[in-house]
Amino acid sequence: MPLRWKKSLGQHLLHDHNILRKMVSELRLKERDHVIEIGCGSGALTQFLVKEDIRVTSIEIDPQFSEDLDRQFGQLQNFKLITGDILSLDLEQFITPKDKTVITGNLPYNITSQILFRLFDQKLLNMLMVFTVQKEVARRITARPSSKDRSILSILCQYYAIPKYLFSVSRNCFFPKPRVDSAVISLESRQLPGDLDSDNFMQVVKSCFGKRRKTLKNTISLIPNVKFERFKSEIDLTRRPEELSIEEFEILARDVENSRMEVEEIL
Repeated sequence: MPLRWKKSLGQHLLHDHNILRKMVSELRLKERDHVIEIGCGSGALTQFLVKEDIRVTSIEIDPQFSEDLDRQFGQLQNFKLITGDILSLDLEQFITPKDKTVITGNLPYNITSQILFRLFDQKLLNMLMVFTVQKEVARRITARPSSKDRSILSILCQYYAIPKYLFSVSRNCFFPKPRVDSAVISLESRQLPGDLDSDNFMQVVKSCFGKRRKTLKNTISLIPNVKFERFKSEIDLTRRPEELSIEEFEILARDVENSRMEVEEIL
């Protein structure tokens, strides 16, 4: 029975073998590594992964593709198939601390940001991730300060990881053919500041970008439990959020936390 593509799942299968081989090379695999593949589809990337001397855990939400993957690779000792939704799975259950784990896949366009948020929420440290994403999203993820592509997604990815735009992928490399081009990116975990609460950091970022056309002065005052008249920072608050670097956002988040502590002391 032929496989049917589901538009609701954003299925555009990467079939170009040269691109798939380049993706595998970017994983920098070594013997006994563990690869988690998200959204395996028909197994185009999987077929290259299982040839390596590594363990492969493939996650696929579509039961029909899952059945096909099991027929192709189910007999292999280094292959494990999980039929489920990456947005609800706890990946830590599949990770052995002693082994290097790499996460890869051709991410569905419609939930790319949700998948990245989910992965970062699980605080998977010391990870390398290599994904195919929509080209526009790749530009946002890697956007530098003052770029028009700078967004919450840029800050989130650059806070948790060091993102790199590796190479572009033509829409002709997919079936069914999408209306846009794609790109392959890598996200390598960075050391997070030990004195900064990640949840507080993200609240500050979201508050700032929630009114991105306004200056920081106007957005800081909207953060809960912050009294702007008592707020002090070395960051120029006449700037806009897209102008700030990750390091400057970290400073701003510390200043917000200090301001909250002052308010608590007064109360």
